Amino acid sequence: MAVFTRIVLLALVFLSGCNWLDSDTPATNLADLSISVGQLEPAFSSSTLAYTATVPGDTDSVTLTLSASYTSDTVTVNGTSVDSMSGSISVPLNPGANTITIVVSSADEARTQTYTVVVTRTVPAYSVGGTVSGLAAELTLQNNAGDDLLIAADGAFEFATPVTDGGDYAVTVSTQPAGQMCVVTNGAGTIAGADVTDVAVDCVDTVAGLFVDDLVEGLVYWCSSGAWSETTAEGLFTCTQGDEISFWLGSNELGPVATSSIISPHNLFPDDSLAALNLARLLQSLDSDQLPDNGVIVIDDTLVALLPQGLDFSLPENEFEQAMSALGISLVSLDVARQNLNEVIAQYVPGNTAPIAEAGSDQTVAAGSTVTLNGSGSSDADGDGLSYRWTFVSRPAGSSAQLLSPFTIGSSFIADLAGSYVIGLIVFDGTVTGYDTVVVTANDGAGLPAAPQGLQAVAGDARVTLSWTPVDGATGYMILSNTTGNVTDPGWVRTGPYTGTTITFGELTNGTTYYYWVSAVNASGEGPMSAGVSATPEAPGANLPAMPDGVQAIAGDSLVTINWNPVSGATSYTVYWNTTGGVDNSDASLAAGSSTGFTHSGLTNGTAYYYRVAASNASGEGPLSAESSATPVAAGPAVPGAPVGLLATAGDGEVALSWTAVSGATSYTVYWNTTGGVSTSDAYLDAGSAILISHTGLTNDTRYYYRVSASNDAGESTLSSEVSAYPSAVPMPPD
Repeated sequence: MAVFTRIVLLALVFLSGCNWLDSDTPATNLADLSISVGQLEPAFSSSTLAYTATVPGDTDSVTLTLSASYTSDTVTVNGTSVDSMSGSISVPLNPGANTITIVVSSADEARTQTYTVVVTRTVPAYSVGGTVSGLAAELTLQNNAGDDLLIAADGAFEFATPVTDGGDYAVTVSTQPAGQMCVVTNGAGTIAGADVTDVAVDCVDTVAGLFVDDLVEGLVYWCSSGAWSETTAEGLFTCTQGDEISFWLGSNELGPVATSSIISPHNLFPDDSLAALNLARLLQSLDSDQLPDNGVIVIDDTLVALLPQGLDFSLPENEFEQAMSALGISLVSLDVARQNLNEVIAQYVPGNTAPIAEAGSDQTVAAGSTVTLNGSGSSDADGDGLSYRWTFVSRPAGSSAQLLSPFTIGSSFIADLAGSYVIGLIVFDGTVTGYDTVVVTANDGAGLPAAPQGLQAVAGDARVTLSWTPVDGATGYMILSNTTGNVTDPGWVRTGPYTGTTITFGELTNGTTYYYWVSAVNASGEGPMSAGVSATPEAPGANLPAMPDGVQAIAGDSLVTINWNPVSGATSYTVYWNTTGGVDNSDASLAAGSSTGFTHSGLTNGTAYYYRVAASNASGEGPLSAESSATPVAAGPAVPGAPVGLLATAGDGEVALSWTAVSGATSYTVYWNTTGGVSTSDAYLDAGSAILISHTGLTNDTRYYYRVSASNDAGESTLSSEVSAYPSAVPMPPD
């Protein structure tokens, strides 16, 4: 019994030493823990549950080696089981802080202990810098809207604050140097494991100028070198020397034009003084301070926001005013805007005298008649050349009258409705403008004389005599003449009134054809014009025109085209023909007018046709030309159209090309290059009749450009649209 008791006591002592019978037994824990890179902070102790470690940025994983206090314990690291006695595990790391969780559990899972290790993978930082060139004064740069860097001379620069790997950088100009503009290139990007050294800041001298229509403040402008800004309170803009400049009203671009010390609406519309003055009207009407006499136009952004895209500044004066009124913008009149603009320009371009516009006398006409306008009375005291611009100031309600040739010294229109037409004439000497109006009153024809009848023109030596039948109630006659035959052409001459019905015009040019129209006038106004007539003065005894030479008959499908050389002094040609040969002027004839070619159509294929040509003038018909013949034949196949649907698909060292078959084509040719703008002078691939071909043996990572043509016996088509592809070891999608 004593022996048994002694054994039991020894067993209890043993169990007590192993903590199996201790109700206060602590949770299971780690006996050891180490890390392969860096070191644990604090040093490992079984009772310390939280650790940190720092590793270099290029460390993408660490290995933890550990053991538990008891062989029966289990261990997991981030949920993965690890040998509890001298086990190890590799843990991947992301840049920054990485939390590793180690859980030790007793065999019966009644007790657990959790340890954490926060491993920080440092993120490297890199410098941002580059070079400055062309700098003549102090410049301030910023990176990411801060880290100001003052630079006073050309050379390399580097910001004081580095940027962490993977972070963005954005270099901008905070303060431009005096008299210069600096532009940053390669200024923005993402740090990719290396210092940035290729930011380039190029500085160039600037040119400053004024935008005037009064001085205009707040007008948005863009320089072709890339700068956007607004004109200052002094109307000042600044661009790089050599730039072009555009101004913007809302989404409407005005320009571009070359930069200069003074820019006015006339610079923006050099070929249309009406558009320039409509712009001046609009700018003067957008003045937010409503102080027209203070010399400054302050652009009202609220009104600018009302402007639609695509404003047509060339609209007639009244139509532009109506368009702006519909937007809630009340315009000053064109003449007021013109005078204001002239006065401002004169301050900066002294010594120029404004031209004088003369739109002609007021007229009274019948509704439906053609009204001719003449600005030949306009003048310029400085002898400057003038450009002309006619515009409607007002028209009768519902009128759709349009001015013909509005950019010439003379214009015309049809007075389609009865009522008053007010037409403005703007003359421009290259700097400033003159302005005049003419009123045309169109009535319903009551009381107006009728159009003259029986007008005849008889040519003589350097003269033409006109005669016509008298018109009842006419008190005089007006005569319109020109050398073009078109009553609406601007080069006409209007004379009268004449009281007789016969008049001779002398000192004309022999051999020139003159065209004439006559209208009658009375107290009610001017009636409609007569039908036109023409005559060609000739010197006495003038020779007949010479025989045409170079006559050539060219056969086509059911037609023959006859061409010949022009004959000096000839005013018309006649083509004589038959199907037997030996053509003379008793055979059938074709009137060719003044043309030196004629197409005789509706012919029988396979039949020979013979031709001779005679030239005529006021003296009569000259001798016949030599005979020429041709036999019409049916047309062969037509040249095929250009292929469509060209598709280029890149592969590894090759490009697959396909397109839609072209009707009538018998073969295809693929032209290609690596620069774009493919033409038939480039290298080519003969595709035969296939519509699918592979271009092999290509260089990967190089873009190839292609166009394809179709051919048959009639020839080669024009080229298709251009496509491109980018061969790569990793296939790229087609363009």
